[in-house]
Amino acid sequence: MLSSLDLHIRKKLHGVAGPFELEVKLQVVEGELLAIYGPSGVGKTTLLRIIAGLERPDSGYIKVQGKVVWYDRQGRVNLSARKRKVGLVFQDYVLFPHLTVQGNIAFGQDRRKREPALVEALLEMMGLHALADRLPQHLSGGQAQRVALARAVAGRPAILLLDEALSALDPEMRRNMQAAVAAVHREFSLTTLLVSHDLAEVFLLADRVACLDNGALREMGTPEQVFGQSETNDNLKLIGKVIKVGMSENPGMIQALVQGKILELAFSGELDTLHQGQTIWVEFNPNTKELIASSLKNN
Repeated sequence: MLSSLDLHIRKKLHGVAGPFELEVKLQVVEGELLAIYGPSGVGKTTLLRIIAGLERPDSGYIKVQGKVVWYDRQGRVNLSARKRKVGLVFQDYVLFPHLTVQGNIAFGQDRRKREPALVEALLEMMGLHALADRLPQHLSGGQAQRVALARAVAGRPAILLLDEALSALDPEMRRNMQAAVAAVHREFSLTTLLVSHDLAEVFLLADRVACLDNGALREMGTPEQVFGQSETNDNLKLIGKVIKVGMSENPGMIQALVQGKILELAFSGELDTLHQGQTIWVEFNPNTKELIASSLKNN
């Protein structure tokens, strides 16, 4: 498959524990959603900023779509952020306060190549059509972040970069935004890099995950490959929906939809507190491979 992003960069950074070097070499396949996972302060955000042209690496190269060079230290090439076809969404979304929802989305497009039909399609897809004429100060956090996502996609980017874009939202808004990210990624065949600390989010959205630690790329593969071999004892929390309470063969079990699969699970609380369609946590331990469901309100 065609590589949409091919890079090898180095940059000296200063972290809490002292100086370290960020060195990342990777290829991202066209249409892939790659999660960048790791603890705070290991260079995840810096990597996205380098790709976007907001920071310059000390050495290396960045190529897109097999031939277009965005950065090459040896070749003395460094395209400005404005010339790189990147859609970027940060955790602290920034909308223009004087522009409406529709105006903010349209702002993401090249002024010489306006696509009103695409703006309309994004308003519809993001569930923002009824809010098209509303100003940002009258939006909820989840609504504003959907506007920021739509604006990033409106310019038809070669690469979509999401830097902890969902982490500041409450659980319900975050689930809605995860669905929105999946929808636009699929609909527009985007190549997407997602920085996230949330393992459930990684499992839900990512085709592959790259694990950064102290500036180095330690592991890379599908979420199942990487975290199925995890040595951590921390449980991975996923979101599920109850389909059936009490199985005929085993009355103490429930049936739930998790990651697109129907699973039979033990429930940690009283079954009479559950009902069909209820959202629950499903905890997965990568070492024991055990799954157990629990109520959201207990977490």
